[in-house]
Order: sequence, then C-alpha cells, then structure tokens
Amino acid sequence: MWALAAAASITEADGLQIPAGFHKRPHAMDARRRIAYRTSLLVLILSRFNGKAAKLENVHLFMWATRTKRTRRMLSAWWAGRRFATAQLHRIDPDLLVTVRLAIADGLVGVKGQGRQRVYLSEKGVDLASAIDQEEELLATEKSFLASFPRLSDAAVARLLGVGAE
Repeated sequence: MWALAAAASITEADGLQIPAGFHKRPHAMDARRRIAYRTSLLVLILSRFNGKAAKLENVHLFMWATRTKRTRRMLSAWWAGRRFATAQLHRIDPDLLVTVRLAIADGLVGVKGQGRQRVYLSEKGVDLASAIDQEEELLATEKSFLASFPRLSDAAVARLLGVGAE
C-alpha cells in the first residue's frame, strides 16, 4: 500500500498486487422510502380531510407527523394547544413531491390551484383509501394516529395551528 501511495503515478506501481473484493450486500429499504407505503399513506391522509383534498403544506405536515412516535406526539400536542410560542409548525416531508407525482401518474390524486396548491383524491384514490380502511392491520398505527383528530380540514389546521392561515 505504501508503494502505491509513494508512487508518482499508478503506472509506477506496476506489479503491485492488491487484493480487492466486491461483495453485494443487500440492504433493506426503509419503509418510509417505499413507493407503495408512501402512496398509500398519502391516500390515507387525504381521505381524512374534508372533501378528500388538502393544501399541499397541510399534507406535508401530516406526512411528516406520521414518521415516528415522537413526531406523532408533537403534532397531537400542538393540535391540543400545547406548544411553545416560538414553535415552528411548518414541517416538510422531503419526498412528498415525488410521491404526489407518482400518485398523479397512477391516477390516484390530482392537483389544482395556482400558488397554494391543493391535492385531492381521484375516484381511484377514494377506492384505494376504502380498501386500506377495510384491512384492519394495514397502516394500523397511521390510521390510529389520524383517527385521533376530528374531521380534518384546511380551515381546522389554520385555526388550531395557524399553518396556512393566509
């Protein structure tokens, strides 16, 4: 190794044999990165909003909140009015736009509006949400979390959290 490092170029290190091995090690992909999970979660969240549509920033907030037990507790506390005055309530799910685009391509959702866009469920998306609801164990944690809120709407989020109140 020292000979390779000391050589001015790789050609000067001719004859130096360094055993190298490449091994394929599969790594399980985090569920939050899987398209099927993310799309199903998007559909589930939109199905809980009034009119089966929500402002994109509210979808960001709820997609972010479903990430961990801690984020679910944080949003629940904020919803109940327990937060610091300086708490930043705007949350971003970095993969949401890709998820929305893929869901649009699958015909599950649509987007309407300029500037402050709203994402809405298509008929196919409503059917998927219904199928998810019928499977009790499917997304059980997420369903339970979303059920802890009354019927969601953009107005309720703006009123209780001050998010998107413009």
